Amino acid sequence: MKIALCISGETREYNQYLGPTSFINYLRSKGAEVDIYGHTWKHCGVPDESDTIKFKELVIEDQKVIDDWVDLNPMKNGWDTEKEPHVSSDEWFREVYHNTRVKIGQHIGGFNCLRMPDPDEYDIVIRWRWDLGLMGSDNLQHRQGNGLFLIPEHEQYLLDTIFYPKLEWASTRQQPFALTSSESYLAQYGPCLEDTHYVFNKQAMRCIHKLDLHFQIVKIWEGGKIGYHTLWNKLLADKGGIKIGTHLPNVIKFYKSTKHDNDSIYK
Repeated sequence: MKIALCISGETREYNQYLGPTSFINYLRSKGAEVDIYGHTWKHCGVPDESDTIKFKELVIEDQKVIDDWVDLNPMKNGWDTEKEPHVSSDEWFREVYHNTRVKIGQHIGGFNCLRMPDPDEYDIVIRWRWDLGLMGSDNLQHRQGNGLFLIPEHEQYLLDTIFYPKLEWASTRQQPFALTSSESYLAQYGPCLEDTHYVFNKQAMRCIHKLDLHFQIVKIWEGGKIGYHTLWNKLLADKGGIKIGTHLPNVIKFYKSTKHDNDSIYK
């Protein structure tokens, strides 16, 4: 199976932990060919490469691309502030720029990264974050002499009997299809699906390439402005026409400190 792993978002402690290493090594241990694509923002640390992580393509953008989009129609394209609108006020614009970056930065970066690989070249494409890795793989008691981590037995079982077979199964679906973790739930406002990682088949990737991202965000916002989990769901399922299953076991964890404020954790 040929896989494109698309890593996006803020790099945060990536250079300290190289969190995706455990996941990449696992996929390759199953015989998968894995190409790695990366996207991050100019204000973040430049992601390092390693023996495991070699980028086929890495794009680093300035979040001014979001500000420029806001400028096209500040009232429709910008995230609301508590201040009265005043399009001639630098302070009002600074707050709108900041809020919009926080609310949709992960979606802009995520889609930009997902559009790097040719959808017809891969059996599946996986959305990933810089601070994600396999759960348990950072436990010191599982470190081997070569610096790699062993995966605890119960998680190895979930990966081998459910996770990887589901990746293979998703690649055979004929309709646009995506998978995410069972760490999902139904909230009062609607589905809250795990959005830190998705698995997409070829048909779903073709939908992602065709999606007019900025136009569809504005269309969604006509019914009220949303971000984070809800916006991912709306863009992929509603506007992209992609069916999303929550079949994957919860074997993924964050590699990060707790020092980030509530805004930055969503970028």
